[in-house]
Amino acid sequence: MLRQLYRSAVVRFAVVGAAMTGLHLLVFTALSRWVLAEVANVGAFVLVTQANFVVSRYWTWADRRPSGPSSWRALLRAVVLFNGSAVLAFGVNAVSFSVALRVVGLGPTVSVLLASLVAAGSSFVVSSRVVFRRPVPALSVPVASPAPAAPSLQR
Repeated sequence: MLRQLYRSAVVRFAVVGAAMTGLHLLVFTALSRWVLAEVANVGAFVLVTQANFVVSRYWTWADRRPSGPSSWRALLRAVVLFNGSAVLAFGVNAVSFSVALRVVGLGPTVSVLLASLVAAGSSFVVSSRVVFRRPVPALSVPVASPAPAAPSLQR
């Protein structure tokens, strides 16, 4: 059963998400000593996103990578898609963070944690369906052999 859990993309995503949330919180805490909470959140999010890509590509979604070495083009495509999805997740994170902090009145740490959880849901969907989608198997279309020649009407 533990082996099945280890192989589950949802569990791996959650483990990486928890680790990245912890890292986000550490970076946020360090940065927030010198800048506004919103700026610290942006900085932490950008830095942690790059670490998240590496771990996601090589562990969380490793079963979705094509076998063999990846081309630079495929890697660049994945980096661009991942960072694009991070921009979307950041939008979700930033709105959630600001609402929790400024509207609801939660503290900065709780706001960061809540925003990270909300952004994680959107990130999982985009990662699994777009960035690290399962490779589409090539269609195997049989090549038809030429039709037999019609019998000749000439005698």
